Parts: sequence; C-alpha cells; structure tokens
Amino acid sequence: MPAAFNALEPQGKQSIPSMSRTNDAGSSPEAQRLPENFRIECSIFSIALPASSRFPLETNLTIKMQSLFTTLLNTEELTTAAARLAPLWEPLLATQPLLEIIANAAGADRTAIIQATSRQATSDFTDPLKAADATRDAAFATLRDFSGNWAKNPAATPAERAAGDRLQAIFATHGNTLHTLGYTRQTGHMTALIADLKKPQSTADLAAITQTALFANMVQAQTALETLAADKAATEGGQTLPTLSEHRPQLERRINLILNNLAEWQALAPTPALNEAIAKMDEVITTLMAPALARRTKAGATPAPVPAPQ
Repeated sequence: MPAAFNALEPQGKQSIPSMSRTNDAGSSPEAQRLPENFRIECSIFSIALPASSRFPLETNLTIKMQSLFTTLLNTEELTTAAARLAPLWEPLLATQPLLEIIANAAGADRTAIIQATSRQATSDFTDPLKAADATRDAAFATLRDFSGNWAKNPAATPAERAAGDRLQAIFATHGNTLHTLGYTRQTGHMTALIADLKKPQSTADLAAITQTALFANMVQAQTALETLAADKAATEGGQTLPTLSEHRPQLERRINLILNNLAEWQALAPTPALNEAIAKMDEVITTLMAPALARRTKAGATPAPVPAPQ
C-alpha cells in the first residue's frame, strides 16, 4: 500500500464503500476512460499513469459501491461489525503502522462500548439503599400518623392533644409527604425535621404522647441510610466508567478511516490477498446492513441507497 494512503481521512463521507471489483472489459470506450477524480488522486500521490487516457483492457476495473452505513447500525451491530472486520483487516495492516494504530484504537473503543452497555443499571448498594429508604419512610409515616391521631383523640387529655397539634404542625412545615421524595432529596428534609423534633418543646411533646421510641426509630433509620449513602459515594466516586457518547462516534470514525484506506489501496495497488480480504468484508457488510436497512424501511424513512447485487 502506498505510504500516502495511510490514515486517508474520508471527506464528508457518512458511509463506507465496499471494495468488490469486477472486470469491465466489455464496456464502451467512454466507460474505459480514466475517471477525472481518479486522475486527480493519482496526481496528488505522484502515481505514474499510462500514456493513454484509458485503462489497459486487462486492468479496466469497476469498483462496486456497497456501503456500511454506520449511523444506521445499533450499538450491538456496530460492535459486531468491528469484531468481524478486525480479523480481516489486521493481516493487511501489519505493514501499515498508522492504520494499525487506528485499528487498535477501534478495538479499544469496541471494548469500552461493551463495558458501557453491559454495565448493570444497579450497583452493590442499590438494594441495600432501597431497603434502608423503605425503613426510613415507614418510620417517618408512623410517627407522623401517631402524632396526628393524638391531636384528634377525644380520649386524650388537653395537654396530650396540644402536644399532638404541635408535633403535627412541625411535620406539616417540613412536608407530610417527604416519604414520596427520592432518598437524596428526602435526606435533606429529614435532617431539618429531626433537628426541630430534637428541640426541648418537641422532646417534651413526644414524651407526653409516649412517642419517644418511635422518634428514636426514625432517627436511627435516617442515620443508617446516610451512612450507606456515604459508603456508596466513597466506593463509586472515584470510578471512571466508559460512555457510549464518547466511544461510539470514535469507533464509527475509525472504522470509516480503515475501510476507506483499504478501498483506496485496492483502487490503486491491488493484491490477491487484499482482494480476497475485501471480498470477505463485503459479505460482512451485506449481512450487517440487512436488518439495519429493514428497520429504516419499516419506520417509513427513505432507505439508504443499496447497490445492485454483485
């Protein structure tokens, strides 16, 4: 492969040309003329052309454009494409250091994407936090309801009803539905509520209606959840996990770079090994694009262009 083709950046291409080649010896003289864009590329890369403006008959080849539309592939299909194409291009890139670096980077992107997509939505702390939050919610609702009941209990003494009224007002101030909040938001409100209930008048009111033990249970539940949340933050805070938004665009771009370079290589300096590998890549591309194009058509969108069967 000419050195000038290393890491040839695709110019605005969103799809990858497949590289199957067929003999076109029977085409018209006009079809045998050397395409102007091909002349320009050869000029750029200082490649000598025959004196004639036409390909020699035995090397007059047409490149079929069969495309890998990476943006139409879902994440699983994209990583599958990288996995199936890599063994085909790796032997070709052994003498192309820059493309080999790009291929290795593509492999790292594929691994990161797999990690990102297989990462569990939960962690080791999810279930314990959920249980601790439920315990705190129950303690909160129980104390709130008992305080309200004492305020309305006709059998209670005036002092007990007054104590219940004051406690009920404190709950109302901080929110009677704190237990419906997420545990992080609820924690802040609960901290303020507990601080008010620890004040001397509230402590006396809780004792008057014999709810000191229930209050202690609520404080204990709050403390247990805060401790668990702090442990979670300390354990997971330093982790840097891969994201799809970072690695998927990189993987698409690197696949594009490699396939476009191989297409240019085949166009200008084909070898039997290159042609064989590219034919196999075409098979992979065809297989992967079939479901992607079917989804696009089913969704009612205009399907991406598909070349005539080879």
